[in-house]
Amino acid sequence: MINAASAYRLSFIILGTSLAASGGALGSLYGSIIPFIGTGAVGLGGGILGGVAGFVQAVNIYINDQNVCALNYKACIQRKNGN
Repeated sequence: MINAASAYRLSFIILGTSLAASGGALGSLYGSIIPFIGTGAVGLGGGILGGVAGFVQAVNIYINDQNVCALNYKACIQRKNGN
């Protein structure tokens, strides 16, 4: 579980920042149709959406890591009990 928590923090930082940056850049590109206001507003919106997507993906990875940990623990107990 410690490894899952550590991987979660790392995934949250990496995925959150990279998707926020790419979402902001893509939003700014599309928002440049309306100069200044469009670039800032759509870029900020894209950054927020990208950051949220990174957070959701980090949580999914964390939940999967927890499930793997629980299954490995159950398999270990069954092996020790001779099953």
